[in-house]
Amino acid sequence: MGNDWKEALQGYNDGMADFASVDPLRLLTACQIQLFDIDFAVSEVRRLANRAARAACRSPPFPPSSGCPTCMIPVTIRCGRCCSETGITILNHLDVKASLWDVFRRDPTPQKGIFTAMPAVALAEPLAFWILTGTLERFPKLKVVLVEPAWAGCRSSSRWCSMRACTSTTSSQNVKLLPSEYFKRQMGATFMYEPSGLAAAYKVLSVPDCLYWSTDFPHPATCWPNSRRVGRRAVRKAAYPAHDRKKIAERQRAAAVRPAGLGPPWPWRVSRGFGYSICPGESQAR
Repeated sequence: MGNDWKEALQGYNDGMADFASVDPLRLLTACQIQLFDIDFAVSEVRRLANRAARAACRSPPFPPSSGCPTCMIPVTIRCGRCCSETGITILNHLDVKASLWDVFRRDPTPQKGIFTAMPAVALAEPLAFWILTGTLERFPKLKVVLVEPAWAGCRSSSRWCSMRACTSTTSSQNVKLLPSEYFKRQMGATFMYEPSGLAAAYKVLSVPDCLYWSTDFPHPATCWPNSRRVGRRAVRKAAYPAHDRKKIAERQRAAAVRPAGLGPPWPWRVSRGFGYSICPGESQAR
């Protein structure tokens, strides 16, 4: 984009906000922020908040891979503080970090199956940075959602989150709660069909407020046109109680909406739940 990248980014964000304005109670869009210029990133977050945009801001999960400063250092803390003050949620989306291209080159499997599985697992890195650096302790109103992580990998991550010994790697001044408590209080993650991972996560989190059903439509990995059936089967197979299955599906979207960002239980995603048709041609099968 050359020297005009800021104008292009603002144009994209305005388009997202305009799209969501058609039905602000249901539609929440993912605007973009970059960390190349922290002053601009902060001003863009405030601009979106000032226009009353119900938006979440997507920030790179692996900033150094894009030539940006590492998250959670003093210069980028300003952006976290701004999102906390304005109530705008940060999204760390599935991405490919630069070091994974070496795996791509070495992967002998058809369609690079090993490489394809790695990005979701790698989201454990920003998860650890948000919690163990003390950033969520410092900004208790900051909200972060991991988009398309590997909940199946949460079998090991759940144990990590539940062990008090984990906090011994940081000073007590930075991390005062169990990592799982920070996750329940301030973080969330999406899922499509990962019953075993969902079951493992539920044993640690005990509540469904951190879990967000996703169809990933219209990407090739989508569960469309059987999205509702797949979503119901995932939470049932994970043995979630009926009232929690209902909570994940409906998300109490109207009652939980805040003027900007998300508030628990966050009505995140454009879907209306397992009981509604959300995409053209969506299967009606139950």
